[in-house]
Amino acid sequence: MASSKSSTPAAPATARTFSEMIRKKNFTVRELNTHLRMATASIKKSEGNPSRMTLGDVFRLADLLDEPVEVVMAELLAEINSLPAEMSPLAEPPKGARGRKPKVKQPEV
Repeated sequence: MASSKSSTPAAPATARTFSEMIRKKNFTVRELNTHLRMATASIKKSEGNPSRMTLGDVFRLADLLDEPVEVVMAELLAEINSLPAEMSPLAEPPKGARGRKPKVKQPEV
């Protein structure tokens, strides 16, 4: 009889946060910047809200930690699901928030 289990592992009951993942192994800032291909400011923002991370970031993180990407992804999803509603990736942007200003093409001289 075939099992109906999902192939994606569930996050452990004591899932780590992104911050715990990168702090536990004592990586230097330079190691994180180089391997994750993220600026220090982006890493700090991702510590506060890991939903900012791309799939590429998650794959590079799993490689850096030398862990299966499915486990890292499950733990990050658990952290994202525990975020307050206003930090959810589905939350409406705050009033008055705008995207980047369009670049104005300068006239050639």
